[in-house]
Amino acid sequence: MLTKAPQPRLLALSNYLRAREFATPSSSGSVEVSTPNIGILILPDGKQPGMLEDLFLAALQGDLLSKCIDQYFECVDTATTNSMKPLSKARIHAWLSAQDPPDMRLGFAAQKGLFDWDDPAFAPLKDFLTLL
Repeated sequence: MLTKAPQPRLLALSNYLRAREFATPSSSGSVEVSTPNIGILILPDGKQPGMLEDLFLAALQGDLLSKCIDQYFECVDTATTNSMKPLSKARIHAWLSAQDPPDMRLGFAAQKGLFDWDDPAFAPLKDFLTLL
């Protein structure tokens, strides 16, 4: 089981579920056995703040293209006053633009096998889905 997630998001989800009389998991990554089973996983890993794109970026850490993307955003940051927010979404879109086809969506890229599902970054998600 994962450690507690960032409190505001977990609290908001717990309150939402409780108000609708569903079982309420006590922490991110846990599942309450009920009908239906209810689980909460705060992405990317139940510990760090972030989003779905951060999970996939973590799996790309050793990827040479990921290093190129880092250099690109350093250049963009130097050349403009634009602040890419949220940066995770911009970085994953830059990575996706270098794939074939270049306008691919994240879900399609995952289905196409462009991510190594055995990467440790996906372990918390796999563990959570197994609990469900």
